[in-house]
Amino acid sequence: MNIISRTYVLLYTNLTSANMGVQLEEIMNKYRIPARYIINIDEKGFLIGRIGKAKRVMTRQEFETKKIRGVKQDGSREWISFLGGATATGVRLSPAIIFQGESGHIIDSWIESFDTRDRAIFAATESGWINSDLALEWIQQIVEPETRPEFSSQWRLLLLDGHSTHITRKMIEFCEGCRIILGLLPSHSTHRLQPLDVGIFGPLATAYSKQLSQWLEKQPLGGSFSKRDFWPLFKNSWELAFSEVNLKSAFQSTGIHPFNPKVVLSKIRKQNMKIQEPDAKSKPLPNVDDASKFARNTKKEYLPFSDNKISNLCDLVDELALENQVLKHENESLRQTVLRERKQKTRSKPLLVPGMDGQGKGHFLSPSKIERARQEFQNIEAQKEREAEEKKEKQLERQKIRELKAIEVEEKKRERERVKVARLQIKEQKEREKHDRMLKRIQEKEDKEEAKKHKTELLKRKIGNSVRRSEIRRISAPSQEISVSSRGRVIKRTARALEQ
Repeated sequence: MNIISRTYVLLYTNLTSANMGVQLEEIMNKYRIPARYIINIDEKGFLIGRIGKAKRVMTRQEFETKKIRGVKQDGSREWISFLGGATATGVRLSPAIIFQGESGHIIDSWIESFDTRDRAIFAATESGWINSDLALEWIQQIVEPETRPEFSSQWRLLLLDGHSTHITRKMIEFCEGCRIILGLLPSHSTHRLQPLDVGIFGPLATAYSKQLSQWLEKQPLGGSFSKRDFWPLFKNSWELAFSEVNLKSAFQSTGIHPFNPKVVLSKIRKQNMKIQEPDAKSKPLPNVDDASKFARNTKKEYLPFSDNKISNLCDLVDELALENQVLKHENESLRQTVLRERKQKTRSKPLLVPGMDGQGKGHFLSPSKIERARQEFQNIEAQKEREAEEKKEKQLERQKIRELKAIEVEEKKRERERVKVARLQIKEQKEREKHDRMLKRIQEKEDKEEAKKHKTELLKRKIGNSVRRSEIRRISAPSQEISVSSRGRVIKRTARALEQ
């Protein structure tokens, strides 16, 4: 056993010898470490759209004709790492999730279904894998606080593999200050010695594959699986796999608690290790509609006393009820798919914690930080909404001003039209008056002409009478010269005409 800066690191070099068990037993006895302070932590990766093992139910004919052989897969190969831990007494530690993201930011849509009342932390790295900084943050934010003893003098034993991200100077100094003994498991032995690898990660992968398969079956339109869908499925799988019974069984299977090194040695000899499946509660079969139940019960009760018509009717009702169940299921699946597609179309934004330095370089976001980031995001959105409302109000005011100006312009236009009409009416009135005056002058002129004509006629008559009298006188006195002193040249011309 080597000592690094007063922090004990167990180096097991011979798995088949009793050296491993002796060292572990010496540490637990020397520092009086009870089971609740024996901790195991490890990480596991997920290809979020890939299903592991799956079972299919089919007829022999379908199997022999190779109609159904494969399992429905989404195909998404995005990588997400899970960091988990538990104590030997079956207490699970809060999970840590590392998403794969080039920017290093946590996007809000990835954890939109996360309830901050739950305990979990999230981070993002370019590869989706853990690094030394995240490993230290994980120990500081999850492992140490959730396993902290009542008395500061109590030692804790932290069992983990010897990955380079786990053993750094900062990690060793922090664990030394918190009285945590780092127990490093030997290389290529975690599948036998690490409780999480032995009894937890297998059931976790199985439960996740089952959850993913059920999710895919509910996507009739072939919706793709993305990071936003990972947390709900993972949470259910994690709760099933990390049960108290499974955790106690995992520590027991590795001989750590109750302490029994022979358990591991016997399994190595047999080359056969059984991994306990998740203690999932048996689910009742889905119920059919009441109509289907009623039809079956009626057929069973009255079949001996009735003819085939009632039996056929019951069969028809049963068939319709089952078809109704299928249609309801398909409609619900379509509705969920539509809602999910709508969510995917919304623009995602990174969650930024106010006042936090070095964002985008890979940091865990705890529920409190997520809540702060969400609150900051809500404040920003509320500010944007207020600005949008103010902008909208200004636009409405400008619109009202434009409408008032338009009304004023319209009023002026109508006023101009009224003035124009009035002017036209005045002009028409003047034209009518002018026309009337012209007609009056013409009438007066015609009246004058008529009067003049009448006078001329009278004059002609008088002249005629005079001429006739003159002719009579001439006839009576031919040598007498006609003399007209009062009629002028007209009478003279008349006289000459008569002479001719």
